[in-house]
Amino acid sequence: MFISDKYELIFFEVPRTASNSVTAALNELDPESPTIRLRAESSVTAGYHRFEIPASAANYRIIATHRNPYERLWSFWKFRHRNGNPEVFRTTTWHRYVKWACDPQSVPEIQDAMLDIPVSEMFDYDAVDFWMKFDALEQSWKEFGERYDLDLPALKVKQASPFMGDFRDAYDGELARMVADRFAGDFERFSYEVDSWKRPMSVPAATLDRPEVAILTHFDQSMAAFSLNRVIQDQIAMLLKHGYRPKVLVTASAAWDKPVENYALEGVELVQYPRFTEQIDDEDPEQTEAEVNELFLSLDQSLHGVDVVLTHDIIYMARSKKVMQATWQVAEQRPDILWLHWIHSAANPRLLNKGEISAKIHADFLEKKWPNSFPVFFNRMSIPRLAGNFGYQEEDVKIVPHPLDVCRFLGFS
Repeated sequence: MFISDKYELIFFEVPRTASNSVTAALNELDPESPTIRLRAESSVTAGYHRFEIPASAANYRIIATHRNPYERLWSFWKFRHRNGNPEVFRTTTWHRYVKWACDPQSVPEIQDAMLDIPVSEMFDYDAVDFWMKFDALEQSWKEFGERYDLDLPALKVKQASPFMGDFRDAYDGELARMVADRFAGDFERFSYEVDSWKRPMSVPAATLDRPEVAILTHFDQSMAAFSLNRVIQDQIAMLLKHGYRPKVLVTASAAWDKPVENYALEGVELVQYPRFTEQIDDEDPEQTEAEVNELFLSLDQSLHGVDVVLTHDIIYMARSKKVMQATWQVAEQRPDILWLHWIHSAANPRLLNKGEISAKIHADFLEKKWPNSFPVFFNRMSIPRLAGNFGYQEEDVKIVPHPLDVCRFLGFS
């Protein structure tokens, strides 16, 4: 709770509603706040989860922020999973976290952790004079300043949770029902739809029984001169032309805030997974394991409901080994997914897997195989080499020539 005696104002800091961003702005507004003094003398989180109003501030106006309960819980898990808080959350899956939040006694391994509870159990809704909406925070912040004639500083992003995909991709019917029941008061009070975890259905009826297709790349931007980028963009165009609505998975980057060319077409769902260090450090296997686990959790959520995945250089490139491991784990748990591995070069993997960990990853791949998958190449003469390098039978190697728009290539229409 932030208190400003100067402005006779209280801000209830509801977790995972951009409360740190709002508090930082209020610190600028009132540098003499007793909350600033308290936190300077003890800790930066002192009083953060307190909602008992001191007698001296009994008549102060109160503001707070609300957020869709589905999204707030997803944000809470992502933040705790990355940072520990406590340590058990680093290994707690999303499904297990939801179960704990809704029924703590059913998850005994989580002890002495602050429970993520509905806003209705934090304080009285009606005690708040001005509610801000997380989804329209800047506008709400502006309206708050105008209502109370305050010259407010701009909001800045503070302690954002790691990007692991849209919250709607994290839920299924069972998880959504659990959250809707536990947070029923918040849904009703703030008029959030119980079905808001579902994506709007805008797919033409004729395409509803088509398989869901995803394209998995390691790109962190669209590079116009990169031949692989052109192949993927052609695949996007072909899928759209034939009534599919592809999901395209890319490495998280600010470049995707404004997607270009075919990545920006209507019907394309662009999903970012966490950034990772491309080089595998044989001296620090714990770092590799942690990054692979984070990638797995993100990709597992992002590929929920997908039937076919077209990967590009994931099983071939040394730089993609961590994504390969994470995706392979998804494949082992989801044998129903068909994996088509586009390989854009056929060099001997031994030249690319010189490190101990990288070599072991490839050896395991050759031994255990990737379930329900086929490698895809663009010419037939390389089939024997490709099959040998990646542990497939020659008849399993599929040949798909690169698509080429001749008119565009030659510069006329």
